[in-house]
Amino acid sequence: MNPPQRKIIDMWGKVHNTIFENLTDSIGEDKLRNILYQPLKQLGEQSGRQIEGDARTIGEAIMDVEKHWEIQGRIIEQNDSRFVREVSYCPWSYFKPIGCKVLGWYMEGFCEAVNPDCKYKLEKLIPEGDDVCIWSITCKDSGSLSDRY
Repeated sequence: MNPPQRKIIDMWGKVHNTIFENLTDSIGEDKLRNILYQPLKQLGEQSGRQIEGDARTIGEAIMDVEKHWEIQGRIIEQNDSRFVREVSYCPWSYFKPIGCKVLGWYMEGFCEAVNPDCKYKLEKLIPEGDDVCIWSITCKDSGSLSDRY
């Protein structure tokens, strides 16, 4: 990543984290969720309507966005009904967990718009003390990563 791009990512991350940290401190995470969940999910739905597919299609679309942010990791599972991604490096791993959850609300809408039978879930978060972040897309009844551990 070139230095100007890195500077923008760092600046936006600090702004984003400060906004959500202060909002959470002021009104609480539950109230923040009540205010932002539906609008962010709807934004994700608007983006997701442009494509259709299965868990693999959704996972690959999300990873295309991650590349622009230099998010790194590996795919744990990849098939039509399940896609699981482990993130070992994210430039915003210092965020408060709410910062990641907010993005997750958007991704829930994106995922469900691409395929109503699929669900997006944050399984683990570095900001919550985990060694890695794990997100998953599960279609129909193929189970949850947390059910397997």
